[in-house]
Amino acid sequence: MEKLKIIFFGIMTGFFLIPLAQAEDIDYTILLVRVEGMNKHAGMIGVSLFNSPKGYPTRIEHAYEFQWIELEVGQMSIDGECEGIPFGEYAVSVVHDENRNKRLGMGPMGFPTEGVGFLNGQKIVMSVPKFSNSAISLTKMSQDIVIKLDYPQ
Repeated sequence: MEKLKIIFFGIMTGFFLIPLAQAEDIDYTILLVRVEGMNKHAGMIGVSLFNSPKGYPTRIEHAYEFQWIELEVGQMSIDGECEGIPFGEYAVSVVHDENRNKRLGMGPMGFPTEGVGFLNGQKIVMSVPKFSNSAISLTKMSQDIVIKLDYPQ
C-alpha cells in the first residue's frame, strides 16, 4: 500500500511540474497596442505588425498581422491586441482611415492626408521611417506599446 501511495504521489507531482517546465519554454508574446492622439473624426484605425522591412510601413499585404478597429466620433484612444506573436524584431505602423476605404489617403506629393503613427516616435519627414528605426524586440510574454498619431498640417 505504501508503494502505491508513492507511485500515485509521483504521478500527480509530474502532472503539476510538466506545465511549469513548459511555461519556461514559451517563445510567443501578446502585444498590446494603444493608439492615441486621434482627431475627433470617426473612421477606422488600421494596425499593422511587420516582422521584416518588406512592405513596411504601408503595404499591409506584407504585414505579419493586420487589423482594423472601428473608431467612434470623439474617441481619442483605442487598444488593439496581437496574440501568439513569436519572439523577434517587429515594427508597427498605424493609420487613421477617416473615410473607411481601408487605404491610407495620399496627396499629390505622396504624403499622407490621414493620420499615421509609428513606433519609437518616428515621423514622416522626407520619406517614411525605416523598419530598423521603428523596430522593437519582442521578448516577453506580454508587451505594451503606445503609438501617437500625427496628422497632416
